[in-house]
Amino acid sequence: MSEETQQKAKNAVKFFEISTDDRERIESFYGNIFGWTFHHMPQHNYSIINIPGHGDFVGGVYDNKGKEDNWAVFCIEVDVNEMEDISRQVVEAGGTITYPVAEEGDADGTTTGAQFLDPSGNRFSIFSFKPAENPAGEFADLLAGKPAES
Repeated sequence: MSEETQQKAKNAVKFFEISTDDRERIESFYGNIFGWTFHHMPQHNYSIINIPGHGDFVGGVYDNKGKEDNWAVFCIEVDVNEMEDISRQVVEAGGTITYPVAEEGDADGTTTGAQFLDPSGNRFSIFSFKPAENPAGEFADLLAGKPAES
């Protein structure tokens, strides 16, 4: 594999999220149009999106419970050591940091991420995930490439 191919794979869009104050309506909307199914995890205010014919974890619905504006975001996996540098580059290129680099962990592992607006106002995020030594949460199977249950 060439260095250029490795670089593209490393900085690939890995999944997307939809934040909403009406989770059931959004799940019905996308489910009826595209045939998506959802695995709801109430303890995380989150539902995993299952796309027919696509076995990998590709998206989720975040139930923001009306505490913030609704949004959708695409998420790019990067090296955790590049987070601050990428944040600086986004600002230098005319973007805005909406959520600075932060770390969050649970039984599955630790996610480090940040969110931005591009110069046109489109939201995107960067993230890096470090699995727990013995993952035990609901995301463990997803991270291992097993599809979520509907």
